[in-house]
Amino acid sequence: MVQSLRVLCLGEILWDCLADQVTESIAQVHAWTRYPGGAPANVASALVKLGTTAGFIGCVGTDELGQKLVDVLQMLGVNTIGIQHHPTAPTRQVEVLRLPGGERQFAGFRGRATTEFADTQLQADLLPVELFEAAEFLILGTLELSYPDTRAAIERALDLAEQHYLKILVDVNWRPMFWTEPSLAKPWIHQLVSQIDFLKLTVEEAEWLFGTADPGEISEQTGGHVGFRWVQRRVGVSRRIARSRRRSWPSQGPCRRA
Repeated sequence: MVQSLRVLCLGEILWDCLADQVTESIAQVHAWTRYPGGAPANVASALVKLGTTAGFIGCVGTDELGQKLVDVLQMLGVNTIGIQHHPTAPTRQVEVLRLPGGERQFAGFRGRATTEFADTQLQADLLPVELFEAAEFLILGTLELSYPDTRAAIERALDLAEQHYLKILVDVNWRPMFWTEPSLAKPWIHQLVSQIDFLKLTVEEAEWLFGTADPGEISEQTGGHVGFRWVQRRVGVSRRIARSRRRSWPSQGPCRRA
């Protein structure tokens, strides 16, 4: 029996490789510095630091980089029994440029396709039910909807959350480079939004997903009573829905570059 667990975070965990040189060209980067990342894993870590018990569910490789990420979470006190280890797929690394204006820009996945990494291989039948029995909230991103295995795991997590009365929060966190077919993103995200309690998104994400950033119009589109809070160009959306609805997805250290 899992004790003292309030929040479950499910999704990607990875290494952000930040360019040491300020440049607009990856060819001018001579070295990279690696930082633990992945929005759901970051949320779990931050919650624990703030005194809220949290667990993370995701998949890493059996490589050294994957174990290091697990070690970081365990050192912070995040529950890691929901982490799976894929025997062949590597732990994801994301290259990020530091632009002269101070902004950051995605540069690649170390020469690999986005589908090759362990986070895309989370297995639904291996999700620990006891975590959902203990938790009160489930936090999800949307990036992993792009990959069939992890999408199935998300669907399983939603079912478990319904069975055990967890409140569900989704962070849209739109990153088109993670999607093999970006045209599928909107219908899948809309389907996910129809099944949750809280939605977090930027103004830009609201305009992309709903065609508007107007709270009233978004409330109409989502078919429920919606409350918004605007914080630093982010929109917080809270919504209560009937939880008995049947769910179905639309078809279909230094970091050196390899």
